[in-house]
Order: sequence, then structure tokens, then C-alpha cells
Amino acid sequence: HYVETDGHIFTHANWQKGVPAEDQTISYLRYLFMSHAQPDRKLKKTVIVGHSALKGGKPAKKGNLLCIDTLEHGWLTAYNLGDFKFYQAGIDGGLRVIKRPEKFTIKKHVPRQFWPKKR
Repeated sequence: HYVETDGHIFTHANWQKGVPAEDQTISYLRYLFMSHAQPDRKLKKTVIVGHSALKGGKPAKKGNLLCIDTLEHGWLTAYNLGDFKFYQAGIDGGLRVIKRPEKFTIKKHVPRQFWPKKR
């Protein structure tokens, strides 16, 4: 459900803060949106995730969590571990390179239907 290297962890949806890799739950790794994620400052790796469609088609970062799910908004994103840049192909055939991700914010990136409910 995840792939781990010396400096990165790759998973479909999210990462559970403070939980060792082998104890991560499937619901976090496969289904939890970035709006519910908490950066894991003790984990000395960058966690590359998707599953949370980012408005504007640009990757976003939340602490050590890096979301590259941009296809719903017109761009397919690849993250290059060699130069730490984002390479994108647009649905219109355009290509672009992004050097840094945007800061993740709920209102800017996740569709309203996935915002946390007020209590």
C-alpha cells in the first residue's frame, strides 16, 4: 500500500501521523483526503500522496506531505526525485515545469464537499 525509499514514501492518499510504516491503516493510505492530514514532523521523509484533487492544477505541500493529484484540474503531474521539480502535461497538450509546490489550504485545493464538517 506504500513504497518507501531512503528519503520518500509514496502512497495513494495519505499518511497517518506518528504511526510506523508497517502499522499504517489502509483507510489512511488509500482513502483519506489531504484536508484531514497532519504533517509528521518526526518522520524525516517526504510523503508523496494523491487522492485530493488540487484546484489550479499545481502540487501542494503540507509539512512533509506533498500532494501531486492535479489531473482533475487539467494536469498530469510527475515529481522528479533527481531535481525535485514537478513536470506536468496538460489535457490540451501543454507542458510545464513547476519548481516549488504551493502551500496546501483546504479552501484553495479541496472541493467544498470534502471540507471537514463544523461541529
